[in-house]
Amino acid sequence: MEEGNAEITPVDKEVLSTWLANNHEEYAEFKELCHALATETDITKISKTFDVDMESLINLLTVFMCLQEENMTINELYTEAIAENDGFLYALCCYLYFDNGQEQAFKSIEIRKDVLRRFGMLEMVESIVEQKEVEEKEELSTIEKDLNLLTLRRWHYDHPQKYAEFIDSVDRAGDGDMTFATKGFNSLMDILSLGGVKDMMALISCFVPGTDGYTKSMVSSENLSFHDKLGSILDSSLNNEATRQKILSNNPHFNSTLYWLAFDNGFSNAVEIISKNLLSDGNLGFIKTLGIEAIQSLVYASFEKAGYTKGQWKNIEKGPTKKIVASALMDLKGRRGRRDTCLLLEEMICPEYRDQIIMEMDKIIAEDKQFNDTDSIFAYIFAALDKCQLLNDKYSYRSYHNALREKFPQYVIKMGFDHAEALYHALTNRKDYNISITGKQIKQAEKHVRDIVVRFRMLMSPDIIQ
Repeated sequence: MEEGNAEITPVDKEVLSTWLANNHEEYAEFKELCHALATETDITKISKTFDVDMESLINLLTVFMCLQEENMTINELYTEAIAENDGFLYALCCYLYFDNGQEQAFKSIEIRKDVLRRFGMLEMVESIVEQKEVEEKEELSTIEKDLNLLTLRRWHYDHPQKYAEFIDSVDRAGDGDMTFATKGFNSLMDILSLGGVKDMMALISCFVPGTDGYTKSMVSSENLSFHDKLGSILDSSLNNEATRQKILSNNPHFNSTLYWLAFDNGFSNAVEIISKNLLSDGNLGFIKTLGIEAIQSLVYASFEKAGYTKGQWKNIEKGPTKKIVASALMDLKGRRGRRDTCLLLEEMICPEYRDQIIMEMDKIIAEDKQFNDTDSIFAYIFAALDKCQLLNDKYSYRSYHNALREKFPQYVIKMGFDHAEALYHALTNRKDYNISITGKQIKQAEKHVRDIVVRFRMLMSPDIIQ
């Protein structure tokens, strides 16, 4: 099959119909073979009757299994068929597309599991499916990360004055007023468990000459770096329900700090503050060492937690700080980082009509959810927003879907968005969409979109429906 990142060509009904008309005898024989696989118990007899070797039959059954486990699609089969001009694959696509062949295909698997097991095919497909499940879990965790960042954006959107006060304290820190740092330390101590506080103090004491921690660190054979130890402490201390509840509570300084780091270039700004206050010539050696370790930890964390890119560190001023950052980046070679796209619904819609449109969206979703359990309504609304030119820019369906989940948690919007996304593409680009979306569904969707467009346009111009 094609590689996972290759371009997949949607099935073209006209192309398949033409192939079928020119190869009807070949297709009739293939169809009889598939029927025999679903009814005849003796697979050896099928092999002799249709003059097909056992390996080809096993391969066909394996394809059926991959289709059943949704690890392969008809679009992928069609893509390979046209690329290789393969008559067998053309016949298989016609069987699945025109003759609803999946039901017969899946039936043939159930009566031949012993054969597939004998050839090791069951284990192979199970392994493929297991890998797909791992990838899906990683995708879901990425969505959850986006939603967590969106929650942070929501806090910032709703508390501009609190964030302005925080930024003022950051600016003063650049002039030596460390109220910003002490507030942050106190906030972190309040959130961490007692064990986490002790571990943090013990870690810092490793850099202070004369303490037990410093003495132990001098003779220790442990090779873990400062940022590894700090990460371990934070992971273990923050991973409990009580701590999560503290984080979720409205803590202006803590929430401001997180937003600053994730969205406002806070990591590199924090490095400059540490450089001015801890790395100056008049400071003691252990304070400078602590500053160096803190800078390196911020660089590592910026890649792991906030999706920074290496280019965002280029503005660091020359001198020892630049060398420390460059050294940390060398250790991070190959890890480029990526800034996540996190948009609130308010940020996607034109400001002139923002409040009225969002209120109307709320009503539309509430009305639909009384009767339907699908997420199709979200595709209709997105298509209507686009049609009415109410969006600030072009946005992916995924960004919009996540923004909806963040804005309207009361509707328990599903995490997955494949069907709604495919439906949206079918509405906006009729030549490029998943074939599982039927013509009947598109016509029905278009009617819903027209109704929503009318509602939006009445809000935009109450006296005239454009």
